[in-house]
Amino acid sequence: MNTQQTTTEPALIGADGYLTFALSNALLLASFGIFWLREVNHVYRVAKSAQTQVPNRDTILVFGLRLENNCASKDFIKRLDRAVKLYQSGVASRIVVLGGITGKNTASEAECGKNYLVNNHNIPAKAIYMEDSSRNTLENLFNARKNLLEVTKGQCILISNRYHLARSHVIADGLKVNHLICPAEDRFKHSRNNIKRILLEGYLIHWYKVGRAWAILTKNQKSLDRIT
Repeated sequence: MNTQQTTTEPALIGADGYLTFALSNALLLASFGIFWLREVNHVYRVAKSAQTQVPNRDTILVFGLRLENNCASKDFIKRLDRAVKLYQSGVASRIVVLGGITGKNTASEAECGKNYLVNNHNIPAKAIYMEDSSRNTLENLFNARKNLLEVTKGQCILISNRYHLARSHVIADGLKVNHLICPAEDRFKHSRNNIKRILLEGYLIHWYKVGRAWAILTKNQKSLDRIT
């Protein structure tokens, strides 16, 4: 994976995404929300049980998060700080920071993350790789997967906030990315923000699963190429 990636992938939502969005909402209504609650429970269980101790692997992947005026948010910094701890303890020798330019920012999430690792923690620049064209979790992993074998021979470690781990895991499984998950925080906190995030993550996982099932059922190769 090149440290400076300029290729822009096409949006991974498109017309099929909006169709499955409508279908996923219809299923939620038909099930009186049971499908959503099932995923919410899964997100919560993963958020609470995820362990920060992980075995050695070749590469750490840090999910980006929308910047705040071109600066890393608190949750993004937590992800980066966890990567620092793993790297400095010898768990992995490479860090890949994921995320392109989102919102009104002019810097990419990957670039901001790399600068933070180098300037705040003295991580060698040569140990850091960037995937800087993606805008969401699916694109993060889709783009990274294309070149992942260039920087790793085995499993990678996916780092994100606890509320985001379940969706990261589900999508990585769908894309057949060999991985482990590691939370940014030491433990889960029952804050209002975390609960809101878990509710949203449950919905997003439901939407992804419906989209994947629909693509398989309709044998839509274009969609399958984007999400599997």
